[in-house]
Amino acid sequence: MKISKAVQQWIKYARTDLSMAKASLGISSQYKNGAAFLAQQSSEKIVKAYLTSKKVRTPKTHDMELLLAEVARIDPVLAKRIAKAESLTVYAVTYRYPDAERKTLTVAKVKKAIQIADEVFEACLEAVKSS
Repeated sequence: MKISKAVQQWIKYARTDLSMAKASLGISSQYKNGAAFLAQQSSEKIVKAYLTSKKVRTPKTHDMELLLAEVARIDPVLAKRIAKAESLTVYAVTYRYPDAERKTLTVAKVKKAIQIADEVFEACLEAVKSS
């Protein structure tokens, strides 16, 4: 199946966010908040790529639980495979503003977020390519 331009765009942006998450954390742990945000953004965008490939209008949301519910209606197996993405929603907003300094975000948590984002990216990309 030919991948539409819209889906290709989502994939491109998801891939870029994932690469930037890895690179920024690799530069310095001071960029951990941004890296966590980019991991969430990558997962959000690759899930939206998958949904767009299935002709589902993607909601304007950062809520991974909501997006995964949409995936589950189409492909429960894929939804289960990427279920850990729900844990990334917190990084969409919580650590992006000045009051984030009161919350503890460890490098280990960010590395885990990036690992999850990597898994979500690969699973959704595979699903897009095989549909």
